[in-house]
Amino acid sequence: MKRTPENGGVKRDAVFRFRVTPAEKEIIRQNAASEGLSISDYIRKRADETSPGIDRHTLIRLLAETGKQGSNLNQIARALNIEIKTGEAAKIDPGIINRTLQEITRLTNELLEVIKHGHRRKNKE
Repeated sequence: MKRTPENGGVKRDAVFRFRVTPAEKEIIRQNAASEGLSISDYIRKRADETSPGIDRHTLIRLLAETGKQGSNLNQIARALNIEIKTGEAAKIDPGIINRTLQEITRLTNELLEVIKHGHRRKNKE
């Protein structure tokens, strides 16, 4: 094996063998490919990570946004409850309901991204 600066010039002659299910093998292969790495390099990279390091700034921002959307939902619910009790038509802009639902969907997708990858992808906003 080639001794490169990446591995400190140390010869890589230790071998790991372990069993995985076909589904696990495919997940490892896909994850390595998505990062542009060989399977060996992908596993080395993952082994070097002491902690995937959740992007704290993103989580704080998402938490704040979730609070804002929760407030919007409370306002919508209050208006609808008043309409039910009084029989008066609620003066709710249908756009606010649509925007709130879109924002909740976006926040949910971002949170899933952070949970899955430990960070928000750079090209997402």
